[in-house]
Amino acid sequence: ITATLNGYQFNSIQIARAENDLINQYLIGKATATFFSISGFVKDTDGQPMVDMEISGLPQLVRTNTQGFFTVSLQSGWSGALTPVSDKYTFNPSTLTVSNLSRTLIDQNFIGTIITSIEDNQDATLQIFPNPSTDGIVNLVTSISSETQIMDSTGKLVYAFISNGQFSERIKLSQGFYIITTKNSGSSDTRKKKLVVW
Repeated sequence: ITATLNGYQFNSIQIARAENDLINQYLIGKATATFFSISGFVKDTDGQPMVDMEISGLPQLVRTNTQGFFTVSLQSGWSGALTPVSDKYTFNPSTLTVSNLSRTLIDQNFIGTIITSIEDNQDATLQIFPNPSTDGIVNLVTSISSETQIMDSTGKLVYAFISNGQFSERIKLSQGFYIITTKNSGSSDTRKKKLVVW
């Protein structure tokens, strides 16, 4: 009998023939890999802890505790990006990038700012209104040739259209935070805008 766990090596127990219950048969694990922790706080602009916030991009589910604190143990050499997940807040920094983890990282903190309004770029690329939307109904208007994609907070494409000069559409979206990317046809000009549906 033995056990398996990534990063550990266990002894084995040999049993020729079990005629009675065997109790207290311990398997001892020895770490074969080095692990380091990444930890920090997620708080709002008033310094209040943001509780039960998911930190995405990790091998396992990680959420903040009642103090807004999170911690995760990762194997040496891990690379990735930690990102707080919220439809109602933006974060500074938006993402923490880790490359070839080689030491414990503390005070990897995020500050959340609640989204109260969205400033639209003052251009004719794409008009989005109302923004934020309280009922999920959003109007999209453009007068230029362009390609537009709407992605949700997970990066999933939820709506796309191509305009040949004049386009007006009313769409219904679920509650959440969206990124709208518009690329002008025939040029490299690309604009990104934020959309919130309460």
